[in-house]
Amino acid sequence: MKLSYPFGFLLILILSFNSCIKTDDGETIDDQNNNNNIVDNQQITGYTAKEILSGDEFTSLVIELVYMDGFAPSNIAIEQMKLFLEGRIFKPDGITINLKPISPLGNSSYNINDIRAIEDNYRTQFNSEGQMAIWGIFLDGPSANDSSADIKFGSAYRNTSFAIFQKSIQELSNNSTDPEQSLTESTVIQHQFCHLLGLTNLGSPMQSEHEDQLHPRHCDVSDCLNYYKLGTDAVLDVLSGRITPPTLDFQCLADLQANGGR
Repeated sequence: MKLSYPFGFLLILILSFNSCIKTDDGETIDDQNNNNNIVDNQQITGYTAKEILSGDEFTSLVIELVYMDGFAPSNIAIEQMKLFLEGRIFKPDGITINLKPISPLGNSSYNINDIRAIEDNYRTQFNSEGQMAIWGIFLDGPSANDSSADIKFGSAYRNTSFAIFQKSIQELSNNSTDPEQSLTESTVIQHQFCHLLGLTNLGSPMQSEHEDQLHPRHCDVSDCLNYYKLGTDAVLDVLSGRITPPTLDFQCLADLQANGGR
């Protein structure tokens, strides 16, 4: 028996499949991309890893860093972020960083929906012809997902977006035995960029098996920049005695290079 469907029904069905997308933590994001030629900024983390890494479609990168007053990243962290990216991605027309303060919101904590709402309200830079845009927010409160055993310092929550829980970093980096706050900031920021670049197994296909099975999307090498501890307060122990952030291990580098990066 031959089945037939009205054209309108098929169109609605197709649109329903393309109007939303699941993140790796099971949350749904509306796909608001109305321009087939420019990739949308509201996709899952790692979705545009290749576009960030290579210079084929986007030859320049603008990074919009927004911070709540009193919670700005250090100049050292910003400089090291740029150096890290220059060593890993191809953007022949350069990397531009724009820094902008906003008033603190005073939330007791921030969940992922809070952070997305802030981005939707304050973000001004978006992907355009030849230029990729990335957004970062430095918050005046902790993550709503913190526990007594795990305090989050950062989150890469969309394909071109990351958040730093700057208040948590400040409060836990004020002990004389702790690493310099700028070192902690640098490490956590670069760790979030690892996820935006598709590490590990998050958009940049693995060239060898090195995903941590207990901590998915992270490298199983303990001294790698994409080791799971570097996004939480456990980073303070990892950085003890160090003066620079950890680097990517050779397996993560191979993943990036195979996906268009350096």
